[in-house]
Amino acid sequence: MGSIADNRCSKCGAYTKDVICDTCAARPAASQALVEYQLLNQGIQTYRPSRENDQHDLVAYIGHKLARVQVKTAYFEKGGGVTANVCRTTSKGRIQYRPHEVDYFAVVWDEQVYLIPYSAVKGKGRINVLAQKYRRWRLSPVGGASDNRDGDSLPDVS
Repeated sequence: MGSIADNRCSKCGAYTKDVICDTCAARPAASQALVEYQLLNQGIQTYRPSRENDQHDLVAYIGHKLARVQVKTAYFEKGGGVTANVCRTTSKGRIQYRPHEVDYFAVVWDEQVYLIPYSAVKGKGRINVLAQKYRRWRLSPVGGASDNRDGDSLPDVS
């Protein structure tokens, strides 16, 4: 039987006794809490679905409409990029979300939240969060300035 030194976290590579280390296991909940906090500070009310493992993590009242939000945590790739999976992983592999399942992806990286509309990532399995085209959807940090210099508001989901 292998020792703890033989086991690596499948997400970050740290030594662990489990498949995923405690730090990586806690990230999704921490990311969701940060997204809720950032949205509330933008004046956007959020709600959690009544069922666990729903196709979206939050419902947010954006632009006078209820929008389905899927929270994703980005990670640093060895090649230098910051990637977020904008698909879900099942026993059958990775499956892309469909338009009737999600309106926005709230991507968290380095305590920043990007509220990216589904239409901007449609057909993609992964995105480089730091790419110029996604910067316009970075939410203003509480008490700070946004990268949204164009004055764009949150995109419409209609």
